[in-house]
Amino acid sequence: MPGRLFDQSPHNHDYFSEVTTDLGAYLLGLIAADGCVRPVGRKKMGREIRLKLRLKDKHLVELARDALAPTAQVHEWAGDAVLQFNSVKMAADLAQWEVVPMKTYSYTWPDGLAARWARSFILGYFDGNGYAGYPSRGNLAPYAQWVLSGREEFLLRTASVIEAGCGAIQIRDIRRQGEGGG
Repeated sequence: MPGRLFDQSPHNHDYFSEVTTDLGAYLLGLIAADGCVRPVGRKKMGREIRLKLRLKDKHLVELARDALAPTAQVHEWAGDAVLQFNSVKMAADLAQWEVVPMKTYSYTWPDGLAARWARSFILGYFDGNGYAGYPSRGNLAPYAQWVLSGREEFLLRTASVIEAGCGAIQIRDIRRQGEGGG
């Protein structure tokens, strides 16, 4: 079915050609955290965009669907809400924002992202790869913690953006703490 692989569907293929709204920056962050782009088809010429979140966050997958691919279906599978559709153009545009196939171990801050959209991008990324809550640690007084996962380079850049925006941040690398540092 060549129409599926070569962008004949009524998706918003140009959505990420520029990021000029809070929603666009948020969805970019969400896809950077929990989405993927992968080659599809016999000759791997097509590109599938996929976003998968836990069912409790299905409303976020539906938000992405409504903006990016309104005619696509959100499927429920094994406790997850999944959106997947094909768009070579959107995949090419996502690449300019560092969202590429196999990005898990290479994702870096999208340098072309305007500073005014950084907060929405971080919120989207956090909704995909973050956690906020109160740790339960014996007799320690309760305190709130905000945890974000990603590559060190990405996290340090994110921390500097947050620090510039609000003036204070404390970074603790729990990976190193477990190795005797911290």
